[in-house]
Amino acid sequence: MPRQNPSRTSSLRQGVRRTPFFSGLTASQQPLTIGDPRLWAAFDQIGLLPRQVWADRILDEARETTDPVHLVRLFGIDEKTAIRYAQSARVLPDEVAEQPSQ
Repeated sequence: MPRQNPSRTSSLRQGVRRTPFFSGLTASQQPLTIGDPRLWAAFDQIGLLPRQVWADRILDEARETTDPVHLVRLFGIDEKTAIRYAQSARVLPDEVAEQPSQ
């Protein structure tokens, strides 16, 4: 088994430590994580929970495609769940059309 050059390996490790991917971004530009208070504050302002936004995103995609296999591949959801979303998306436009406009 060939040995790696120790100075090359350590310099690669140091290079990774010196230049992390997000090092040039300010705090307001850093990507949000699930535990970030800024993320939860944004959801509080709009009055929704993350799972509601997630479900709405899946339903919106289901309206566009109505293909459960596409939903499974895109969102990693269970087949039965994808079928329910696709069926709901097929019914939803009819229900929306029946509602009186205000």
